Amino acid sequence: MSEHGPLPAGGPPSAAPSPARVRVRSGTCAVDLAAVYSAERWMQHVRDGCVVELPLVALLPAGPQPVSLTVDPQAFQPPLAWRAAMAGPVAEMRAHPDRHDGTLTALVDLQPGSAGGFHGRLAPVSYFHTRALESLLDGPLDLRSHDQAVPGRLPSPARSLLACDIGVVVILQTSDGFVVAQRRSEHLDWRPGCLSASASGSLEPGRDFQTDRVGLSGLVAGARRELAEELGVGGPADPARAALTLTSLGIWRELERGGKPELYTRARTPLCFEQVRALHASAPDAHESEQLTALAPHDVEALLAPLTAGGPSPALDRVDLALVAGLLLAGPAPG
Repeated sequence: MSEHGPLPAGGPPSAAPSPARVRVRSGTCAVDLAAVYSAERWMQHVRDGCVVELPLVALLPAGPQPVSLTVDPQAFQPPLAWRAAMAGPVAEMRAHPDRHDGTLTALVDLQPGSAGGFHGRLAPVSYFHTRALESLLDGPLDLRSHDQAVPGRLPSPARSLLACDIGVVVILQTSDGFVVAQRRSEHLDWRPGCLSASASGSLEPGRDFQTDRVGLSGLVAGARRELAEELGVGGPADPARAALTLTSLGIWRELERGGKPELYTRARTPLCFEQVRALHASAPDAHESEQLTALAPHDVEALLAPLTAGGPSPALDRVDLALVAGLLLAGPAPG
């Protein structure tokens, strides 16, 4: 007899079986991301006894972090070797009457500091340049493979052609226990018609920060602006804008987009969903969504259920990967 009682029949207990692993794929990506980024550690969440892996790689941990980013005055320029290949996509965008070549923010570098925290650099970058590079990602020139200094791994932001535009993703939780999701308009470039996060977009220098050094709060300011522009929450017409809180859920690199960094944030408002919908009706960028959806806790569970019930590699065909990742990172909405 052992110290803790008799052994079960059949001898010593065997080691517990390893939980099943399920890798999620996007319905819009033409390449096998698991093969291309075989050496990277994907975002992992345990659900229903399975380890669910999403094609995102952590660059900055969640929560408050000491971050110091120097803002370069000179715009980020792709290497000369790629500018000829970019000329066609850029000319096509310039010829479109509804296109505007705005200024976004390149994350030129980000790495842990020797004394803790993170440091790096930002720089202005042309919107047309970022989209032209993305258009070459999986084409005949195979920019995705060219960008890899080490096979199977992402290059650091400082060495990557593709990590040149830092975006923001916002998951808004309302006081009555809903997560706000939007159905993206069909005219948008990225994942049109998909159910997506509460708000998303890109950091813009001059609007989100005006100084030559930026901390994490300066990045979160971009998430706050996108929320105000797309939903009206936190904007001038929001009576509860002073009570709106945003928390960083980390910076994650999207493998589908070659390592593009995205700052995920959780936002909480004292407004109920119907109040948010009323603000959305007059928001400056309300046209970017066809409708708003209130996701109750059971709706979130139903949306995430296929991750573990759909086989070894469930696809996200009409649901934006950013929404799935944001829901997993943000956790349940307060009741």
